[in-house]
Amino acid sequence: MLRSLYTGISGMRSMQTMMDVTGNNIANVNTTGYKASNTIFEDTLSQSLGNAAAAQGAKGGQNPAQVGLGVRVSGITTNFTQGATQTTGRNSDMLIDGDGFFVLNNNGAMQYTRNGAFNVDGSGTLVSLAGAKVQGWMASPAGVTNSSGTPGNISIPTTQTIPAYATHSATFSGRLDNTVNVVADATATSGYSAVGSTQNFNYNLIDKNGVSIPVTVDIAPTKVTGPSTTGGNTGLVTEWTMTLSQTVPGSTTVTQLAKLKFNGSGAMTDGGSPTYVPAAGATPASGAQVDATNEKVKVYDMKGADGSAFTDPVTFDLSKITVANRADVSISDVTVSAQDGYGAGSLTSWKVGPDGAIVGSFDNGRSQELGRIAVATFDNPAGLDKQGGSTYQATSNSGLPNVGVAGDGAHGSLVSGALEMSNVDLAQEFTNLIVSQRGFQANSRVITTSDSMLEELVNLKR
Repeated sequence: MLRSLYTGISGMRSMQTMMDVTGNNIANVNTTGYKASNTIFEDTLSQSLGNAAAAQGAKGGQNPAQVGLGVRVSGITTNFTQGATQTTGRNSDMLIDGDGFFVLNNNGAMQYTRNGAFNVDGSGTLVSLAGAKVQGWMASPAGVTNSSGTPGNISIPTTQTIPAYATHSATFSGRLDNTVNVVADATATSGYSAVGSTQNFNYNLIDKNGVSIPVTVDIAPTKVTGPSTTGGNTGLVTEWTMTLSQTVPGSTTVTQLAKLKFNGSGAMTDGGSPTYVPAAGATPASGAQVDATNEKVKVYDMKGADGSAFTDPVTFDLSKITVANRADVSISDVTVSAQDGYGAGSLTSWKVGPDGAIVGSFDNGRSQELGRIAVATFDNPAGLDKQGGSTYQATSNSGLPNVGVAGDGAHGSLVSGALEMSNVDLAQEFTNLIVSQRGFQANSRVITTSDSMLEELVNLKR
């Protein structure tokens, strides 16, 4: 029989495999995270009709004479190029922008996928649509994630809360107007005293139970100069006194927490050390009342709403207080611009950042990390074994998974609220359909033509 008969058969079989691969690509044109496959061909063994020979003397060299015995599929490779982005708006949907795979625990078997369509099940666990559990690292109650450990299941409990945090620091900011109205005062140090320039305001700190604690601040000019040379009764402040006090919870007793002096430039006097002077009607706090360094004052003996003392002193940053030599600036411009205490909060929403961090938002205005999603890379992703359900499994040729944090090194970053579309190129696949169909047709013609030759050979007997 003619060799071409079997060559044609091998060609038809190979073209059929190419058609199968192409058809599967087209069928998955809308599959989330799908990676297209390519068919690679190679020739089979060749039959030698003549061997190669080197040149000898007057005779030149001779090339081998070989007849090929057909074609076969040498491999089917996976194209891992990035697919297009499809925005969904769901926090639990995410894609990997770059290299890597999401890590899933499917009933104890570790699987890997580019399909980031996830849900939160009834137990609060982040799972794939098939119920496989997404892997990562959970944060501590303080919101710290240790991503160097072994990843485990990710859960997002909707009942999670964060405890209250007592105020440890507060910042004063604003301007002191050193232009004031003065009157003659024989009892004053400079012979003059300011008129109507005392500032009084309250602000709230937070105790360990999240309860607001009011603190009263009084700022008054204690040293002023006389009228300016331009006339009138306008003078300049050369020293202010700021008094911090608190009404003890459950009583009417006023406790003076600190009394601080500032010079005409807005800096604390006595080299930055506060001056403690008991005020009339105030009960001085016991023990170490204040401690100051570089315009930051530590105040002790604060009381919470239950009457218990703050565990730690409260540091007041006074460095942002300035002096303005302008008549249109009121002394009431100084206020507390920030403090770090907050009450207890309940989880209201969450989102995933580019580094895989799951950040929860709480109803007390705070945000805290709940966990971090793991991303795995492979030295040879084409060596992964497809398991169905848009998942892969590691093989001996893919290499071990390198599990790490998204956006770190070769690990791609995450995009929340979006999914990765299939990377199938329909124009290429339709072209492959034509190529495989014509290749199949041409190989069938080889068989029919070979049959015609055999028919002519048989007819020689007639």
